[in-house]
Amino acid sequence: MDVELVLEEEIGNPHFFVGRKQELDFFLAWADRTKQKMSKSIAVLARRRKGKTALLQRLFNIIYTRNDPQIIPFYFRVPEGKSTLLKFSDLFYRRLLSSYFGFKTRNPKFINNSLEMPELKELAVGDDIILKDIQSMEYQMGKENQEACWYHARYAGERISILKDERIIQILDEFQYLDKFTYYSVDSTEPMRLTGFYQHIGSSKISPQIIAGSYIGWLSRIIDKMVDRYRSYYLESLNEEDALAAVYNYARIYKQPVTDESAVWLAEACDRDPYAISLMFESEAHPKDLTSIEGVRKVLDYETDIPKGQMAKLWFEYLATVIERTNDVNAKRIVLYLAKYGTEERNREQITQDLGLELTDRELDNLMQKLVAADILAQGKTRWAFHGLGDPVFEMVFRKAYEPEIARVDLSVVRKNLAAELDQRTKDLASEKGRVARYKGLVAEYRLRHHLTMAGQKRRRLGDLARHADEPDRRLAPFATVQKHSFHPDDEQIIEVDLYAQSPEGPDLVIEVKDWAGKVNKDQVLAFIDTKKQLQAGLSGNTLYLFYSEQPIAEVNIERLKEADILYADHTTFNW
Repeated sequence: MDVELVLEEEIGNPHFFVGRKQELDFFLAWADRTKQKMSKSIAVLARRRKGKTALLQRLFNIIYTRNDPQIIPFYFRVPEGKSTLLKFSDLFYRRLLSSYFGFKTRNPKFINNSLEMPELKELAVGDDIILKDIQSMEYQMGKENQEACWYHARYAGERISILKDERIIQILDEFQYLDKFTYYSVDSTEPMRLTGFYQHIGSSKISPQIIAGSYIGWLSRIIDKMVDRYRSYYLESLNEEDALAAVYNYARIYKQPVTDESAVWLAEACDRDPYAISLMFESEAHPKDLTSIEGVRKVLDYETDIPKGQMAKLWFEYLATVIERTNDVNAKRIVLYLAKYGTEERNREQITQDLGLELTDRELDNLMQKLVAADILAQGKTRWAFHGLGDPVFEMVFRKAYEPEIARVDLSVVRKNLAAELDQRTKDLASEKGRVARYKGLVAEYRLRHHLTMAGQKRRRLGDLARHADEPDRRLAPFATVQKHSFHPDDEQIIEVDLYAQSPEGPDLVIEVKDWAGKVNKDQVLAFIDTKKQLQAGLSGNTLYLFYSEQPIAEVNIERLKEADILYADHTTFNW
């Protein structure tokens, strides 16, 4: 399905979004269950830069594209910046109805806008329910009745859903900021705690919410007070397949080559974090070489250095604020101590003894809770246990910034220790044969996707792609998609192919990928020949079939492929 990107996505180039199939499938199934009033509101918990906003914005666009008249998405990112309750209520209400009418009229201009009340009333002509609702809000705004306006605004999704038998799904990003930036009036000195008003709304099965925030500790504290109103959903790093897809996507978009080995190591060194991977390709490190492990290490070293690296800048600016807020030198010592243990838990007694802290239990607990709320430490399985984030990028930045001061060691020693740990990470990856085997198969597929996409963009000759092509000078054209695909020749049959490259200009390519170390055998070749026979009647005559193997193909199998008019290639033909 081609997704209509009506909501402008913060990620920028839509091709930067990769994977997250499991997560999207979960939320789309959740959205479908809202019709039967079966979906409970969800709190998405994700650490900074894990791709939370990208996922939620893409979810909005997919629901919009599906165009189910009963499921209406609304995305609202709580703004940073001081506002009064009246202004915030007005903004929230107008954004919700603007999005509602954008969906109903299929007009993308309304989705990214906050239409004024007269414009909303004009769109509501003929819809008495919505028109009366707008007029009621206008009346309360005219009286500057702040409490009534906020009540009307926050219940608008549920109220309209009930009256019109629809399901307005509310996606509220940066939810925690509801407690930080809204004041009762311009003269108020303390912000209002607006999240508390969602104690009841969070129970709605008519207009359920997906709330999200960039600070797990902060948001967790909020939803803990909601008495089981929200189900927690933890968004982790990309899985291995998606991380490789991200590496190859960025390699293609930024036109920076990678090798099989460097692609795997880059994904692992960045802990399969999509934002960290992107910064490796955007890095200003010079010289920059991402085709070797050593080259990737040098770029990572640059990116985690203060003040040069972008990774370091982002983390250090945040760390400086957190450490300053705790106003305690022990905070640095504790974070450094736990960082060295990764995600291995340490309880309060162990922390006190190992660091020789002279703090009471209450003082230590208050400090630990501040660090957890700030998302630079994580809560363990018990109330008194804690552990580091297990994020190698964060740990590299933190240790370079603070370890010389805390441990009284030279920065060169810290660098040497970090290099040794990265070496060990490489050895650990190499020793995990199961993971390497999985990666090997994924690398072959994503390398093919990358090279096919580039071949189409550069309009390469068919003879550059495959061996013994009948029309070697025939040119490829840019491909709209290069991905796995399932065909349905009839109602009962499903045929899955490894890659299907589609081009508006043609030719299209159906590709079989064999990536294991053993030789290609007769049965594998005959199976793909049979796949072609089953598919060709339903596909364009401008479709070519390609059999790819990481290993050379025996001459007898080459003859079988040639007789079936199937192109064939091995890894030596994809090394442009």
